[in-house]
Amino acid sequence: MRNMNKEISLFLASPDEQKFLAMLAEVNCELDRSSDRQWFLQVDGVRIQFLRCQEDESSITLGRVAVRTPANVDATNVADLFRSIESWVTNNCVNNLTCRNTTKKGSTTTIDDVWVGPSAKAMADSDSTTLRQSRTGNVVFEFRA
Repeated sequence: MRNMNKEISLFLASPDEQKFLAMLAEVNCELDRSSDRQWFLQVDGVRIQFLRCQEDESSITLGRVAVRTPANVDATNVADLFRSIESWVTNNCVNNLTCRNTTKKGSTTTIDDVWVGPSAKAMADSDSTTLRQSRTGNVVFEFRA
């Protein structure tokens, strides 16, 4: 497989992240934690970005797992790892969201490609936590009725 370009957007609370990291440990990949916000998985010289969610007492920001490989790289092992990540996300998270800009009436739209871990969902369901695109931004995510 060559030239891979994929991304998964997700909300993970701390307990969700710990489960995600446990899954990564099982597939035996190297994890570079040199930054607090952005970690990298190393596979055959290719880096998969894990942009961690930021969590505080009232919000969780959107994170992602992303990979892009150049055309001249054999991405077979990277693709296998990314499939494992996708499988974990689809088996452990939900994706029944809408998003809206809090400053624009009528801006609500259905979102099917953003995933929410079970702990993040429980926090959002309790109305004590808002799922946000960024800490200071106006875009929020809510569960569909």
